[in-house]
Amino acid sequence: MKHFIKRQNQMSERLNTLALLYRYSTLRFADDIQSQSINGRPSYTYSSFRTRCDAISEMLENQGVGFGDKVAILSGNKPNWGIAFSPQPHSAG
Repeated sequence: MKHFIKRQNQMSERLNTLALLYRYSTLRFADDIQSQSINGRPSYTYSSFRTRCDAISEMLENQGVGFGDKVAILSGNKPNWGIAFSPQPHSAG
C-alpha cells in the first residue's frame, strides 16, 4: 500500500495541469471507452476523443480563435460535451 501511495503522489506532481492529464490519459488509455451515449452511439475511445479534440482545436485556431477568446456552444445532451470542455492542446500549451 505504501508503494501505491508513493506512486500516486509522484503521478499527481507530474500531472498538475488539465493539459498534462489530457495528454497522459488519451495516450495511456487510448483504446478504452472514454464516453458513450445510453444507446452506445456515438462513443469515443480516449484515442478518438483526442483526435476529435485536436481537430476542433485546429479548426478554431485556423478561424482566428485564440487563448482566452469566448466561443458559444449549441448542442444537445450528448457525449460530445466532453470535447467542448477538454483542454485544447494547440492553445493550452
